[in-house]
Amino acid sequence: MSKKSFLNHNHSDWENTKNYDEVMLAIGRHRKLIMNKFLNLDQRKIKVTVQAAKEIIGDILDHCKLKVEDKNWPILLGFASRKDGTIDFKLLMNIYKDRVNKIMTAPKAKILYI
Repeated sequence: MSKKSFLNHNHSDWENTKNYDEVMLAIGRHRKLIMNKFLNLDQRKIKVTVQAAKEIIGDILDHCKLKVEDKNWPILLGFASRKDGTIDFKLLMNIYKDRVNKIMTAPKAKILYI
């Protein structure tokens, strides 16, 4: 996928699925570990690229037995992508924190049986 199509990706219905919520929760639960890996790269003066972010987050998701299709990675990373092909990982982690908080605090629908 080209950088331009990665950044201009139209969001799919994946964001309204159980898999998306599970991925968000897994990232949220492992947020400190992910951030430490990003900081480690940054301290070694290694740029956090889209590919590096996919590998770091993908490893966590693999450990949690979750999969993200290639077409859905732009949903997870696109908003934090910079023009130079790197990821603003601090923004990325803050957005994940907010998303997880929304998932955890979203009101649950109650089913009424008649």
